[in-house]
Amino acid sequence: MRVGAIWGLCIGFLFHSFLAGCIVFPYSSAVGYGLILGSAAVWLACWLIPIGIRRRTLQLCNEHNYFLCPWCRYALVDLGDTGVCPECGHGFERSVCEQLYRNAYAPGHPLQSDIPHKERPLWSEAIRMRHEPHKN
Repeated sequence: MRVGAIWGLCIGFLFHSFLAGCIVFPYSSAVGYGLILGSAAVWLACWLIPIGIRRRTLQLCNEHNYFLCPWCRYALVDLGDTGVCPECGHGFERSVCEQLYRNAYAPGHPLQSDIPHKERPLWSEAIRMRHEPHKN
């Protein structure tokens, strides 16, 4: 979904909450204002938390050359090319982890239409290693 569409949904929801707070409850009602401010706080948190997670993941990718666990984002730099993540216990392979994070976070990433074709086999391999870490 595009960012503009998401912002449109947020603004629409806030407007709807504002109308509900003003029409259903009187203007002087604390409940009406609480509904308005509460919905604004929820939507603000829904925007800021994912932005913070994305920025932190990008920072981790840059610090550890995109070699992070695809399941828990643990930095796997001091480990071998294949193995088990010490944080979550799932199997990993360096080339799969690096390529998944490069597709998502590297500057100049591929076209949106190319991503599913490139990521599908990588995620299939990551899921296989997740369920069979002892075979790595």
